[in-house]
Amino acid sequence: MSLQEERRIQEVRGSYILYLPKEWCKDLNLGKGSRVLIRRVGSRLVIEPSEAPRIKLYSDIDLDEIREDSIYHILISLYISGAEQIRVVTKKQLSGEVKKMISTYIKHMPGFSIFDEAKNFIILREVRRGSELNTIVRRIILNARSLFEHVIKIYNGERAEEDLEELDNEIDAIRREAERVFNIMLTSPGLDSDSKILQKSYIMVQIARVIERISDHLVAIAQYAESSENDKAKIYSMLSNIYSYYTMIEELIKQNLQEEETGRKNRESLRKIISRLVDLIESKKKIHEMVAEAGLEKDITAYHIMRIYDYITDIAEYVLDMIAVSSLITRS
Repeated sequence: MSLQEERRIQEVRGSYILYLPKEWCKDLNLGKGSRVLIRRVGSRLVIEPSEAPRIKLYSDIDLDEIREDSIYHILISLYISGAEQIRVVTKKQLSGEVKKMISTYIKHMPGFSIFDEAKNFIILREVRRGSELNTIVRRIILNARSLFEHVIKIYNGERAEEDLEELDNEIDAIRREAERVFNIMLTSPGLDSDSKILQKSYIMVQIARVIERISDHLVAIAQYAESSENDKAKIYSMLSNIYSYYTMIEELIKQNLQEEETGRKNRESLRKIISRLVDLIESKKKIHEMVAEAGLEKDITAYHIMRIYDYITDIAEYVLDMIAVSSLITRS
């Protein structure tokens, strides 16, 4: 059976009609009255049976074959890889300690919960599909900004209103969710036909990863706040300065995402975004001079602040990459 045909779209009473090959419909158990799902994937239209089976990814973790302290890393790896169900099983009885560990670990796997359990197994299953990558990136940006603001407050002599470690863990979980969504995209039929979607999605995951690294450095900076050798006033000034760069990149990402989603690209607006991104990337000399003038070149806190700035410039480059991908024209 041919897997490709070219057919003309017909117009019948003001509606567009496309006749599907009868052999294809028979092969997929489609007939009169069957429902199909029509999706737009970039510049392509994908038609598939509404009840088309999805690829299901199940996995087992045999506790008799691994060390107990490996459970967390294996669970997270399977989660990120796109597993829909994970069964933790043993020939012996599951100990209360292992059950407690798994209940704790599942908090790091957004969308999963304990589905079933018995004496010798626990089944974890996906109960909620992850958000779109655009939404996930917005969430991680917002959480990292909140963490940033709390660390600045600490160096201004105020108390943090939230548990910074818990906020950092939330950011880690959002990053893992982004990686999971992308890996599921790679195994979903029909989505791999539009390279732009995958390219942009890959860039979004990289942005989420970099923001998660920024949060790690912010937590480290907070931990040094009580150091007697720490010049809090200078660190506060530097943090506030770098925070302005972070909010700038946040604004530019949101603006770019909004234009991507609406499809309304303004050339003048795009030119301004690119100009601001380039200025941010080129500000490295200015940041180094600021550290030198403050006399903090050997301060470990200043090192973390510099790493945050480096990551912000990495994000700026990723946003430029996203704009470049959007501007590519596919010609057949």
